[in-house]
Amino acid sequence: MDRKIYIQNNQKLWERILQENHNPVDMGYLGQYWMMELIKRNYLWPEIKNNMKNYVQGCFKCQQNKMQHMKKAGELHPLETLEGLWQEISINIIGPLPKSNKKNAIIVIVNQFIKMIWLKMATTNILLGEIAKIYWDDIWKLHGVPKKVLSNRGP
Repeated sequence: MDRKIYIQNNQKLWERILQENHNPVDMGYLGQYWMMELIKRNYLWPEIKNNMKNYVQGCFKCQQNKMQHMKKAGELHPLETLEGLWQEISINIIGPLPKSNKKNAIIVIVNQFIKMIWLKMATTNILLGEIAKIYWDDIWKLHGVPKKVLSNRGP
């Protein structure tokens, strides 16, 4: 027969049981799962899982020694240093948006060096040749041809 002590609404007693079973002298730090197994052998109360989880989350040593279940972060690779203004740009189309003057999108051209942006109203079905013409008419004459173009419409 499985005999357990049921403790109803006694926060101080719950904390004492958690404290005594959290770091048994003969076992060391158990972690949430094994601590729960140890406590459930003898005791039972409402919200036992939440009380135990909060207790362990508040323990500095448990947080220090906690097993990490995430992949280690990959190696960092520094970004290329940009040479100057308008050498690398990104061209993106935001849309569809609510229509205004028969246009439902915005072309966004960003100078990657200083994050200067240039916006132009367009439609979502704009062709690459039309984007090139917009660039030629409005930006090339001021800044020249970039060395690199990034886009959300493919390479």
